[in-house]
Amino acid sequence: MSEVLNIEYLKKVLYLFGRQKRYIPFLIASFAIGSIIDFIGIGFVGPFLALFIDPDSVIESNEFFKRFTQEELILYAGIFLIAIFGLRVSVSYFIFRFILSVTFNRQIFLREELANAFFSQDFSNRLEKNSGYYQTAIVSLCTQYTNTSTNCLRLISECITLSVIIILLCFVDIQILITIIIILAFFLITYFKFITSSISLAGKNKIIGLNKLNQSMSEIIKGLKEIKILNLGNFFANRIFQSATITAESEKKIYLHSFLPRYFLEFVLVFTLTFVLIFSIQSGVPIEVLIAKLGVFLVASLRLLPASVSIVQTLNNLSIDKPAVLQLYDEVIKINQMRLKNNNKDNKKINFELRSSKLELKNVFFKYPNTSDYVLEDINLIISNGDFIGIKGESGSGKTTLIDLILGIYIPTSGEIKVNGIDIHESLIAWQSNIAYLPQETFLIDGSIIENIALGIDRNSFSESEVVHSLKKAQIFEHVEKLDEGLESQIGDAGLLLSGGQKQRLAIARAFFNKRNVFIFDESTSALDGASEEKIL
Repeated sequence: MSEVLNIEYLKKVLYLFGRQKRYIPFLIASFAIGSIIDFIGIGFVGPFLALFIDPDSVIESNEFFKRFTQEELILYAGIFLIAIFGLRVSVSYFIFRFILSVTFNRQIFLREELANAFFSQDFSNRLEKNSGYYQTAIVSLCTQYTNTSTNCLRLISECITLSVIIILLCFVDIQILITIIIILAFFLITYFKFITSSISLAGKNKIIGLNKLNQSMSEIIKGLKEIKILNLGNFFANRIFQSATITAESEKKIYLHSFLPRYFLEFVLVFTLTFVLIFSIQSGVPIEVLIAKLGVFLVASLRLLPASVSIVQTLNNLSIDKPAVLQLYDEVIKINQMRLKNNNKDNKKINFELRSSKLELKNVFFKYPNTSDYVLEDINLIISNGDFIGIKGESGSGKTTLIDLILGIYIPTSGEIKVNGIDIHESLIAWQSNIAYLPQETFLIDGSIIENIALGIDRNSFSESEVVHSLKKAQIFEHVEKLDEGLESQIGDAGLLLSGGQKQRLAIARAFFNKRNVFIFDESTSALDGASEEKIL
């Protein structure tokens, strides 16, 4: 329990809350209002029961009550009691709805931040982690943080409610209350001593299992053809089984511990109230006094039991989600550092449209992170506007790496890459806005032809004639024209409904449509026949 309630960890949870922190004071105030309503409702139970057990003493206690008969007092008191508890239900609904609104809005922003960071980071960072890691970060870690933030707010709410009810019970019978607290504390300390470490380990293993599961699924989707041809289905099915087993075993423990607290606390509550009842009777406490007091305690227990169960479950969930929250915190810190670094850059305008424009690589060396051998050494190259050049070399000689350096995907280990005298990494977005890049593996989305050509561009900002013109230049319009739905024809996941040559032509058409000043082809016409390749180039 102490590992999730330490100040440093709670500071990290609060940091991840971002701008949503401004709602916390309002939420705490609403929790206090709900608790006051609880205080009034539960506190009124004792006098209400007294109207049945000893109505005369209640009526005699106040001149105002003498105006009513016993039946009238019971009726009005009953209506008041129902109204108070009805109000508590309404207030609880709106409070919890607001909690979910705040935490899930934060989840949306966190996922967007992680996605943007994934696009903006130096690509060498991508090499340190597999694709399963990023899927887990954007999907699972954000979900687990949402659970944590919701649970923290619930914990605050339930603790306030618990404190208010305990204060009320102090006025009813402090000896009974102390007895209940001592017995409950003993059982809870014992419970957390044996359970917390097991839950925390289950949370860590769940992240590991999900990461492996996402990675395996990503590999299967990318290499489905090769897997079928090489008859590797059983191999990958076994990998799915192993990662699914890790995840399932962890989740079994988590679900078990989510149900256990309720039954555990019910047992403790029944044990405690029975003990108090027997002890009080043997001590000679009058039965009518005992009934009134226990009535208040029983009604209070209807609120205390769910609150206690909620607190225990919340602490369990915080232990489960802590590894995910710490991992997400590290990612967000990196995002903010990267954003600060980018904001400090002098974002100069880079335009390669001018005839005098030139790209210069000067004394460029490059090696991949955590390796000692250079892939490229002392590269010096000048490319001017209008140049048409090809790069030849053996497989593995660094051709694609050189292209990635020119694109700004990688940062040189040493040396400079400049456009018109400006380092491309000082204004990377401006430089990349000049480039149309066509890689070896064609990138297409599961959508229509027109969606893939004008990818990410609002439909209202271009005309179909521009798309048609690009398709004609890429030598694919005749094929599109024959399709029943024309430009609106679906191409399937990653262009599954197209041939290899058609995929490449579609990607080339997108490059023409974007009207970039620099075209970089990385074997992107390999699936075309010689005549088509010559026409396009």
